[in-house]
Amino acid sequence: MIDTLKLRLLDYEVRGAKLDLQPAKIDTETGTLKGNFPLYCDGGRWIEGTQATFFDGVVYVAIKPEPRSDGVGVGTACYVNCELPKVVGDNNYQPADKAATESALATIQETLKSRGILTNIYNAQISRIDTCKNIITSERYLNYTPALAGLSGSRMKKRGYENGYLWENGRQEICVYDKREKMKHDKLSIVGLPANIVRFEHRAKQAAKVRDDFEFHIVKDMTSNFDHIPVVYRKVMQKNIFSHSVADVESMQSGQLKDEMLLYYNTGARNWWQHYLSAVALRGLQEKADLDVIIGALDEVDEDKDRRSRLKKKLRSISLDEKFKAMSAGSSRTVGELYQELQDKVLSV
Repeated sequence: MIDTLKLRLLDYEVRGAKLDLQPAKIDTETGTLKGNFPLYCDGGRWIEGTQATFFDGVVYVAIKPEPRSDGVGVGTACYVNCELPKVVGDNNYQPADKAATESALATIQETLKSRGILTNIYNAQISRIDTCKNIITSERYLNYTPALAGLSGSRMKKRGYENGYLWENGRQEICVYDKREKMKHDKLSIVGLPANIVRFEHRAKQAAKVRDDFEFHIVKDMTSNFDHIPVVYRKVMQKNIFSHSVADVESMQSGQLKDEMLLYYNTGARNWWQHYLSAVALRGLQEKADLDVIIGALDEVDEDKDRRSRLKKKLRSISLDEKFKAMSAGSSRTVGELYQELQDKVLSV
């Protein structure tokens, strides 16, 4: 259920730090340091700079200045950011369940200790949490884009995102994308994965948003109430992108069928309707088998050689037609049916 966590350590101590220190810049005119802050005390000596960080390829840590909560002056804070599935595995395909989350937290705490940062990770504040589900769909991702394209998030802007869609505002994001293609892009192994995987991800980007949505903001409260996380995920998805009925979606996308018909009507052919019906029929058949298999079945059914030859020629002609290719880029199911499949699978707990 969990992908990314960003934590703010509320109690930590630094001893023998092994961190990358970013020094302050020097104003060459005055010789003074710009942006120099006391970051942490190690062995009785304050270490100063712009920030101190480390990244081991999975866990990113930054000790940096930030305004004090009382608004008076500047203090420092230590943030930890990582994708939990990568802490316990080779990639982030499988979201972390409770056991994986607790295992990842133990590893993160030991990683911090090895770098000289001593803390109880369960007392940390959650400043961001990304939750997600991998949906195994019955068709390829592109076939669902008409169902996704018309949706709008509650008080969120929508834009294209890599190979998917992103709804966002300052407090949260919802991202939907082809997970298999994303892993291929990131050069991660997809061996053994299902052919069609769509990821639905919710990102609560602020500590206040985490507290408002999940009713917890400390790690120990998260792990002791882990069953509450999928409930919140479902509520967020239902409110923001799956609030429409199937009828609403069908009405928003009513132009799809019209556009398909126009591909054939605009040819000016008197029998455009017959051409269109033949294309629809072939598209339905090709969802069950490719063209060679269809032709093979025809050979076994029809004993009339001349008629089989004419039908094969017609099938090949339809399949090579640009109008058919454009129409077949989508699904034979209605937009409402595609939306219903996604809605049912995402909102199931």
